[in-house]
Amino acid sequence: MPIENLTDAELARLEACKSDDDWNQACLDVKKTHGGAYPSDWYAKVIATGLVKRVVEGFGGSADISLVTIDKDGKRTTVARVPAK
Repeated sequence: MPIENLTDAELARLEACKSDDDWNQACLDVKKTHGGAYPSDWYAKVIATGLVKRVVEGFGGSADISLVTIDKDGKRTTVARVPAK
C-alpha cells in the first residue's frame, strides 16, 4: 500500500536538491513510493509553500510551467509559459 502523504525525509531530500537531475530523481522517487503519482499533499507542501520555486531557482532552474512541442528531431519549442507564484 503506498504512503499517502509526503514524509519529512522526502521533503528534506527535495529541499537539498542542487540540480535539475537531483530534483527530477527526487520527484520520480516520490512518485514511485506513492504508487506512481504525487501524494495528495504534494500541492500543499511543495507548490503552495513555494518550496519548488525556492529550490529550483536556487540552482538556476525555473519553476514555471511550460507547454512545449517536440518535433520529430527532438527540437523543443515553448508555446506557452505560466509563471510560478
